[in-house]
Amino acid sequence: MPAQIYILLLIISFLLTASLRYYAFQNDVIDVPNDRSSHTTPTPRGGGLAIVITFISGLLFSTFLGTFESKILLFFCVAGTLVAAIGWIDDHQHVSARWRLLVHFFAACLIVFGSGGLPVLIMFNYSVDLGLLGFPIAVISLVWLLNLYNFMDGIDGLAGSQAVVSTAVMGLLTIVFFNQADIASIHWLMTASALGFLFWNIPPAKIFMGDAGSGFLGLMLGGLLMLSAQLDQLLFWAWLIMLGFFVVD
Repeated sequence: MPAQIYILLLIISFLLTASLRYYAFQNDVIDVPNDRSSHTTPTPRGGGLAIVITFISGLLFSTFLGTFESKILLFFCVAGTLVAAIGWIDDHQHVSARWRLLVHFFAACLIVFGSGGLPVLIMFNYSVDLGLLGFPIAVISLVWLLNLYNFMDGIDGLAGSQAVVSTAVMGLLTIVFFNQADIASIHWLMTASALGFLFWNIPPAKIFMGDAGSGFLGLMLGGLLMLSAQLDQLLFWAWLIMLGFFVVD
């Protein structure tokens, strides 16, 4: 994919985040700090929708160019849109955990099914094939990662910078060692989308992702891990390393 596309998506994400910040002030979509918050002043939220719009637009453009299998991208677009939609509603008015989890699990099922599930892994010279058990394990892991990003969103720049660094590096590893430009391009679409938002989220944060963006981001990164694992299990372990400091924290 031409480099100009990534630059264009970065600019669009930056401008969309600015527009969403104005919208948040006008509609009182504000994150008011409490005893558990890391920030001390009321901060608008919902800026992560810019990541959603730009990344999905990039995926649709990739489908148009024929650079990746349209069926897989369709699963990513549908799953991501569902999670972003329920998160956007929750940013404006409370949605019960039951309904949010129902959407999260359904979206995770779409990602796991679309990406092909967990591959056979080599651990300590032993082959580990989870078979059908790998499907529910992968789904639960994706839902956990999705909600982990939602939890970490309130720390200035943390979730955004982690997404930018991990996708940029994993895209580079994918093309340098495996010559898979199509999968690398999907990683870099996320890099550009998240970087445009990050300019507004670096300390002191001028806007947070909100549930719409953070849940979407966690699900998509988990989906990229699943895609990479199908290519080569070394990328699976590399993804775990890239997510390590965030997950452990």
